[in-house]
Amino acid sequence: MSFTPVDLTAPQDWGFPVPIVYGPGRLAEIASLCARAKMSNPLIVTDGGSVNLPFIAQLEQHLSKGGLTSGVYGGIAPNP
Repeated sequence: MSFTPVDLTAPQDWGFPVPIVYGPGRLAEIASLCARAKMSNPLIVTDGGSVNLPFIAQLEQHLSKGGLTSGVYGGIAPNP
């Protein structure tokens, strides 16, 4: 049996049970992904430890640039 190595830092797409996109630069795609899903006012849901991290502000900026109004809820308890 042979295996082909996968570059986990390269952009990837997969679904389980919903589509998931990840990798460098993928936050920039969030507005178009929301539009494709017919979202006009997405809610960003995260835990209290992440709510003030830079990627949340970046996510809000990308949504705003795409013409979307978003909200943030940071009251989720993280996974153990």
